[in-house]
Amino acid sequence: MKGVRFRPRNAAMIAWLMTAGLASALTQASAQTAPAAQAAPEPFQPEIGEIMMFQQLRHAKLWFAGQMNNWPLADYEVKELREGFETVAKYYPTFNDVPLAKMIDAIRDTNFADLDKAIADHDRGKFSRAFDSLTQACNACHQGNNLAFIAIRRPTSPPFSNQSFEPK
Repeated sequence: MKGVRFRPRNAAMIAWLMTAGLASALTQASAQTAPAAQAAPEPFQPEIGEIMMFQQLRHAKLWFAGQMNNWPLADYEVKELREGFETVAKYYPTFNDVPLAKMIDAIRDTNFADLDKAIADHDRGKFSRAFDSLTQACNACHQGNNLAFIAIRRPTSPPFSNQSFEPK
């Protein structure tokens, strides 16, 4: 092409214009294909079965901590059980038309108080009785919710082989 001289400055300008044009075209295309408004994601709500599975693990760990006289671990597991039941009451105050939060309040007010006392006294006999009472309360709650097929008992082996339940 006669009369047109190639200059590096012109090449840079052409490249910039092409890039800007391409970016503009891509932005317009994505705006046309994107939904008008993104719906906010629903907040996470744990399933009651998931929460209760953690409760069952805590229940088992509590038993082995008490049997090994590991009172700090037993105290920790009782606190974790409390938190788990608070989560259940928060998300499922009523379940299967049963006032679950009220049942949990009763467990907290009686069974946990007995466990707290047994742990504070470092008394395995009291602890075993309080643990069994908590277990009976769990089973009564299951029965009240037409879930009697979920029967909790004293565990026979630790749920985790990689945790020592002996006190340090």
